[in-house]
Amino acid sequence: GLPMFYGGLNAILEGLPTITDPIYAQLLPYQCHNYLMLDYTPAEWTSSIFGVLMPLWSGLAVMPLYAIAKRLTSAHNAKWVVIWWALIPSLLMFTPNWNSLYPLLALLAFWFYLVGLSSTQSKAIGAWIIAGFLVGLLTFANVSLAPLPAVFGFYTLLHYARNERTDKPIYRPIIIGLWFGLGTITIWVLYYVASSGTTPLDIL
Repeated sequence: GLPMFYGGLNAILEGLPTITDPIYAQLLPYQCHNYLMLDYTPAEWTSSIFGVLMPLWSGLAVMPLYAIAKRLTSAHNAKWVVIWWALIPSLLMFTPNWNSLYPLLALLAFWFYLVGLSSTQSKAIGAWIIAGFLVGLLTFANVSLAPLPAVFGFYTLLHYARNERTDKPIYRPIIIGLWFGLGTITIWVLYYVASSGTTPLDIL
């Protein structure tokens, strides 16, 4: 998924020379000794900024983290969660690595999932599909994140057992899982159609 993302970003930037050419002119002198990078187009140089700014994207994780903690506990506890969170990523949050971005997307997915649990049926379905879609994007970007749907499934069962068992039907976790699963497979189905039949097993 990551080469596909950069390929799409490069394709968009190729049509924006007024943006890419000045950035290329500024960055090129810093890599004049790297012959491989000298062959990069202005669009490729510009798209690399997305990766360079990865610490910024990872830092945005505090927002869904706060929203989740506030929803599960209280605003007071959520503030402390955000304060102490900075100690967890430590130096990793300052590296331009895609692993820094995954927590942001995972937290966003979990926030949408929690919104679905406390919403009306129509809004809940949309929230669960969005949560599943974000998890699908994560698995598409990095197959090592494939266990993530199981985490959501385990939480669904735990939440039902503790909070909904007395007033919700026994099949409610299955319904949630189906909507969540629909969102998760969406990106894979789109890729299957666009690539004329390339399956996840083919990628593996």
